[in-house]
Amino acid sequence: MVGPRSGRPAPELVDEVLEADGQCVIFPAHAWTPWFSLFGANSGFDSFIDCYQDRSDKIFALELA
Repeated sequence: MVGPRSGRPAPELVDEVLEADGQCVIFPAHAWTPWFSLFGANSGFDSFIDCYQDRSDKIFALELA
């Protein structure tokens, strides 16, 4: 998944946030919106791990609404 505003792949965004401050909490929002979200029709991913790869263990919550 590429962040719609940043143009960076999701794992890179995780790295960038945690480099800025290792105490940050990454909380992806709108994971089930229909088109360009994590689980949207145009994301290209079949799972959370497909999207965040080896950074999946750094994410502890998803906002689904």
